[in-house]
Amino acid sequence: MRDPRTTTLVWPEGSGWTRASSGTGSATGSPSGAGEGADNAGGAAALRTIGPDSPGTTVGRIDRDHRELRSVAATVRKNTFFEATGLPAPTRHPCVRTVRIRGMNTQDAGHCKAAVGALAAAEYTRAGDEYTRAGWRVLADPRPEVDTFEIGDHGWVGGGLSHLVVAAVCYRVAGHNARATRRAIAGVAEARELAAAADHPIQRACFLEFVGDFRAAGGLDGAAEAYDAAADAYRAAGDAIEDPRRWATTPLFEAAAAPLKQVARGPANGEIAVEWSDLHGSDPADPGAFLAARASYKRQRFPSLVERVANEGDLAAPRGTTEYDTDHHQCPACGSTDVNWVENTVLCLRCSAPTAEQ
Repeated sequence: MRDPRTTTLVWPEGSGWTRASSGTGSATGSPSGAGEGADNAGGAAALRTIGPDSPGTTVGRIDRDHRELRSVAATVRKNTFFEATGLPAPTRHPCVRTVRIRGMNTQDAGHCKAAVGALAAAEYTRAGDEYTRAGWRVLADPRPEVDTFEIGDHGWVGGGLSHLVVAAVCYRVAGHNARATRRAIAGVAEARELAAAADHPIQRACFLEFVGDFRAAGGLDGAAEAYDAAADAYRAAGDAIEDPRRWATTPLFEAAAAPLKQVARGPANGEIAVEWSDLHGSDPADPGAFLAARASYKRQRFPSLVERVANEGDLAAPRGTTEYDTDHHQCPACGSTDVNWVENTVLCLRCSAPTAEQ
């Protein structure tokens, strides 16, 4: 959990813990009467960290800006987290969940929820259709204050392209390669048009990254060359980037990362298979190289991942809020008690089947 925009601690009401909200709308927590006050006055909350030189789960400050977080030598599974950090445990049913912090969502008219339902039912053609509808809907009307195809500083239209990439993958998994090809061709055209219209060179590079995604998802030729062109564009834009980590956490860049993360989940047994550090370079002081790493990593991974899920005929749902080893849900398909809440749907974290409350 190294992406500072995607980690939060959740606890039940009446558990003896209090909630402290950060500037992004995310939440961390502290025992009642502890960890509040001066640190929260700046619009952020902090958790204690241990083992700064040890690999493991990452916790720490979450606010509007990216921060490098320190590692914790602990596995986050119920009370072991509190034992590892030396914090008092909640009184009942503690859990740690990982969520995607996005603020207000784009306006997909409910098609993403329908797509997740179709994935859960292994109806991949229907999932592709719903993701297609979601994509065109978001491109046409991303948010109430954003005009059709408007890019702006945040790049909300990227959500529309992201849904169309996943739609192409769904059609591949369903065996409808011709439909996947058509979806990808249309997506390439839209991504190029948006790249030409973007005011900032770093956004243009991200739209070129989408071109590679569409070519990989639809089985088109030229995916490697498209990713190379995107990487070159990132490097060329390096001098115009003040903080690459801020750009990397805008909705446009998060949307560009989402299809890869979703496709990678299935082969990884539902876990997070693509980390922040995988997609980005090691030195944000070299902004061009820091962001060019996204395209280079996708060039290596995304085409082969798409081929794998297409050959296996299975695509996982996106990862939302998760809980491990629950005592309230069990998957009727595989028996797992690990849960994934996504698009107001309760799915098995492992196989994406609908899971039943016990």
